[in-house]
Amino acid sequence: MLQAFDVLNFTLERLWRNRVMVFWVLVGLSAATTLALSLVLYVDAVNTNLLSSRLTAPPYAFRFRYLGAWEGNIGQTEVDRTTAAIESGFKGAVGLPTARQVNFARSAPWTLRLTVEGGTPLTLGAFSLGTMSGAYDQMNLVAGQWPPEAPESASASTQTVSAAAQSTTEPIPVLVAESLLYTSGVQVGDVITALASGADPVTLQVVGLWSPFNVNDPAWIFTPRFFDQIFLMQPDDFWRVVGGIENPIEESAWFTIFDGSAVRTSDAAPILRSIDDGERQMGNALPGIRMDLSPRDGLRVFVADVNRLTQQLVLVILPVAGLVLYFVSLVAGLLVSRQQGEDVVLRSRGMSRQMLLTIHFLMWILLAGASFGIGLLLSPYIVRLVGKTASFLQFDNNTPPLVVTITQQALIYGAITAFLAASSGLFLAWRSTGQNVNSYRRSSARASQAWWQRSYLDLMVLVPGLYVFYNLSRQGGLTAEDPFSDPLTFLGPTLFALGLTLLFLRIWPFVIRIGAGAMAYTGNIALLMALRELTRSIGRYRGTLLMMCFTLSLTGYTASMASTLDRSLRDSVDYRIGADAVLVMAADAQTEQGEATDAGQATYNVTGFNTLPAEDLLSIEGVVQVSRVGRYPARIALRSSRVDGTILGIDRAAIAAVARSRA
Repeated sequence: MLQAFDVLNFTLERLWRNRVMVFWVLVGLSAATTLALSLVLYVDAVNTNLLSSRLTAPPYAFRFRYLGAWEGNIGQTEVDRTTAAIESGFKGAVGLPTARQVNFARSAPWTLRLTVEGGTPLTLGAFSLGTMSGAYDQMNLVAGQWPPEAPESASASTQTVSAAAQSTTEPIPVLVAESLLYTSGVQVGDVITALASGADPVTLQVVGLWSPFNVNDPAWIFTPRFFDQIFLMQPDDFWRVVGGIENPIEESAWFTIFDGSAVRTSDAAPILRSIDDGERQMGNALPGIRMDLSPRDGLRVFVADVNRLTQQLVLVILPVAGLVLYFVSLVAGLLVSRQQGEDVVLRSRGMSRQMLLTIHFLMWILLAGASFGIGLLLSPYIVRLVGKTASFLQFDNNTPPLVVTITQQALIYGAITAFLAASSGLFLAWRSTGQNVNSYRRSSARASQAWWQRSYLDLMVLVPGLYVFYNLSRQGGLTAEDPFSDPLTFLGPTLFALGLTLLFLRIWPFVIRIGAGAMAYTGNIALLMALRELTRSIGRYRGTLLMMCFTLSLTGYTASMASTLDRSLRDSVDYRIGADAVLVMAADAQTEQGEATDAGQATYNVTGFNTLPAEDLLSIEGVVQVSRVGRYPARIALRSSRVDGTILGIDRAAIAAVARSRA
C-alpha cells in the first residue's frame, strides 16, 4: 500500500515539475474529449425534439390484436396468458413507463331481443358482448351510471355486483353506445335477452349510455364507432356469460401507450431492438397475435436519419479531430522527450522498465481523467453555442437554446476518446523507456527524416485528392446529388490540403538552404545564422509548421465550404419558390347553362373564373410588390398525336420586381 502511494506521489511530482508542458497536454486532451462529447450531445439534443414529431400520435403506442376469424377463436386461458405476457414480458422489454393500458375482448355476435312490456320482444339484431378496461376515462356517461361508483358507495356497489354475478336470475348490467338510442331506441333500464348457439339465454339490462369525449382522440384503442355494435360489461360478468361456450373469444386486443417524455435520441435504437424482442415474446404467448400498431417504422426512419446526420458531422469534424490528435501527440512527444533523460538516469540506477511504464501509465491516466472531467463541463456550452450558429462564425440563430442531457452514449464516446488521445503519449513513453544512456545520446545527436517523408506519404495523399477534384469538376448543375451522400466530397479537399502541406515541408529545407546560401554573400549575419539554424534543426520545427500550415488550410476550406452550402441552400429555396411568398388564391368558376342531356338534366360550361384583384394584397402591411402568375394544364392536338403540357401566364410588368434571380 505504501509503495503504491509512493509511486503516485512520485508521478504527481513529475507532473508538477513539467507543469507548463502538462498544461498544454491537458489542453489538447480536453479539446479532443470535448469535441467527441459535443458531437454526440449535439446529435442527441437536435434530434430529441424531432423524435416525437416523426412518430404518429400517440408516439409510443402499441396494439396487439388477435382475430379469431383468421386464426380461430380462443378462450379465457389464452387471453389471461397474453395479458400476463404484456405486463411482465413486453413492458419489461420496452422498458418505458406505462401511460395507458387498455385490454379488450369480445365474443362472437349474439342475437339480442328487446323486452317490450306487454308486447312481443323486439329483435335488435346481432351484437357482440365484450369487456374493456382502461378506457372508461375516455367515455362520457350520457345517462345512467357505470361502476366504479363514487367512493362512499363503492362497498354497496361491490356487493350489488357480486350478488348479480352469483345469481343467474338477475340481469347483467351492460353499457351501450348512445347511438343505439337513436337507431334502435335502446334506453337506460331496458331489459334485453341475448341468444347464442350453444349457450343459455342471458338477460341483460342497460344501466348506462356513453359517448366519446373526443372522437378524434388518438389514444382510443379503436375508433369509437367500433363499439357501437358491442355491449360492454364488467370482466367477471363477461367471463361468466361466455364461460359455457368453447373458445368464445372472436377478437381480443391489448393497447399500450408508453410515456416517452424521457426518451433521448440515443435510446431509439435500443427501443427498436426491445420492440423486436417483445414481439417475439408475444408470439410465443399467443401464436397468431399481430402487432398492427407500433412506432417501429417511424423509429427506423428516425434512426436512419440520425445515423446519416452523425456520419455527416463526423466527416466535417474528422479533419479537426485529426488536427487535435496531432497536437496532442506533438505536445505529448515534447513532454516525453523532456522526461526521457530522467527515465534513462532512473534505469541506469536500477529502476526496471516495468516500473517506469507504470509511472507513465498512471500519469497519462490522470491526464485523461482530468480531460474527461473538463470535457463534461465544457461540452454542454459548446453544444448550445453550435446550436446558435447560422453559418461559419455567425452566431445569430434565433432558435431556442438546445436542451443538453448527458447520456450514457456520450460518456462512453468521451471516455474512449480521452484514452485514445492519451495512448499517443503512452506509445512514446514505451519507446523512450527502452533506451539506455548510450542509445539516448546517439538518438539525440542524430536527426533523421520524418517517417512520412521516408514513405512518400505526401505524394500518395495528393493522388486521391486530385482524383476527387477531377470528379467534382465534372459534376454539378440542376441534377447534382446531395453533397453529403458522398464522403469523398469532404475528405478529398482535406486530403489535398494535407498532401500540399506535407509536400511543402519536404521542399521547405531546400528553400531555406538556398536562402542561407544567398545570405552568405551579404553582410546580414543574424539572418544567415537564423537560416542555418533552421536548416540544421528542421526536425524541431517540422511538427509546428505542419500543424500551423494544415490549420490555415483547413480554416480556409471550412469557410469556403460553409459559404458554398449557404449559397446552395438559398439557391434551392429560390428555385423552388421563386419569390418571398407564393399565395394560391381560390377562384369561383363562371358557368353558363348548356344543352340538356338525353335524361333531361341541365349541363353547365365553365366560361371563366372570378378572382380577386392582386393589387388588393398591397394593402397588407409589409407587402411591397405583387405579380400575378397562372399555371394551367394544356393540350395541343396535332394531326397524329396530342401533346400535354403546362401554360404559364405571367405579368411581364411586375414579375421582375418579385422574382428571385441570379446571374
